[in-house]
Amino acid sequence: MRWDAVWRLFPGEVIYTWTGQKQMFEIHNAIESCSFEFRQSLVWVKMVTLTRTNYLYAHENCLYFVRKNGKSEFDPRRAKRP
Repeated sequence: MRWDAVWRLFPGEVIYTWTGQKQMFEIHNAIESCSFEFRQSLVWVKMVTLTRTNYLYAHENCLYFVRKNGKSEFDPRRAKRP
């Protein structure tokens, strides 16, 4: 699938995309080719795992991008856990 065709239509400034390891680099490259900068790789550690795979994955990968020359509106109060 050509992901770059999809991301070129996106009008927003920030992209969070959840992906498995297998597609991570393909999606990363497609989004960067559409004038977005990669900012961070996030990992969600799941407490409950529901899957149909042979291995019970306890995490989920998230890629965070901001449009080049765009604003990410970071709120420093959200950086710390309560």
